Amino acid sequence: MDIELEIRQGTYQKPDTVAYELNEADKTVRVGVTENEGTSWTPALTKDQLTDLIWYLGQARRDLERGETIPTPEQRIPRVVVDPAWFTAFIPERSATMLTFNHPLFGAIGFMTPVVHAATLMRLLASQMEAYIHSTNAVARSEAGDGA
Repeated sequence: MDIELEIRQGTYQKPDTVAYELNEADKTVRVGVTENEGTSWTPALTKDQLTDLIWYLGQARRDLERGETIPTPEQRIPRVVVDPAWFTAFIPERSATMLTFNHPLFGAIGFMTPVVHAATLMRLLASQMEAYIHSTNAVARSEAGDGA
């Protein structure tokens, strides 16, 4: 089954009313929100504090979706990270597989899925690789003049 996906990669547009000031010397950042009267700034945040704020705002985003019909992943436009470092492990006490990757903007992000879903994912990935290998072999044969 072929699915056409729009994929977003790279940097993202800054919201008009939000800014940040980076202090490279002490490795902190202040986040500012602009309203009519000017900009209100957070105290200086460390990388870990900023990560906590991002996750907290993610909860706010989730709360905004409450009561809405959430589109399936293939119905959304993903914001894609290309070739991140990743790690996977079986978590026996949860009967689950964990996949973690290093997102360049958000740090380590992971998910756990039950082993039955992990097995399905493995089959899907293997099928994709098999189709890819078959198509590249067909192109190589065609370029070599072997139409078989």
